Amino acid sequence: MTRVLGEGLAVDVWDAVAAELQQAELHMIVNNHVSKAVWCCSPDDGNG
Repeated sequence: MTRVLGEGLAVDVWDAVAAELQQAELHMIVNNHVSKAVWCCSPDDGNG
């Protein structure tokens, strides 16, 4: 696990955490509050 977290991409870290949570029978709730790859929160960016 340490190797993946130390050298992996963000998606690798995400997958490793999700797998560990699944083994512990826990659920992960995804909060995608910014849908566009830009900074949020202008009145017209669509991200609320």
